[in-house]
Amino acid sequence: MGNFDNSANYGEQLIIKLFKDRMIDIQVTQKQISELTGISEDTLTRYFNRQTKISLPNLIKICGALELRPYFIPAEMDNNEEFKHVYFN
Repeated sequence: MGNFDNSANYGEQLIIKLFKDRMIDIQVTQKQISELTGISEDTLTRYFNRQTKISLPNLIKICGALELRPYFIPAEMDNNEEFKHVYFN
C-alpha cells in the first residue's frame, strides 16, 4: 500500500479552500460561523490557517453552518428519523 500522508494534506487544503470560498459566496463571517457552531473564533482561525486539525464533529458543524453536505454523509440520510433535525443542502 502507498503512503497517504500527502493525500491527507492536500485534502485538508481543499477543504479549507472550499470553506473559505463558501464563506465568500454566502457572505458569512467567521464570527457568524462561531455563533452558529459554538466553535470559538480562535479555534476557527487555527483551523483556517491549518495550525490545528479540524475534528470530525467540528468539520460537520462547519459544513452545516456553511450549508454544505459532507461527502461521506449520503443524501438518503435526509429521510432517516434519527437525523431529521440535521440539515445539509
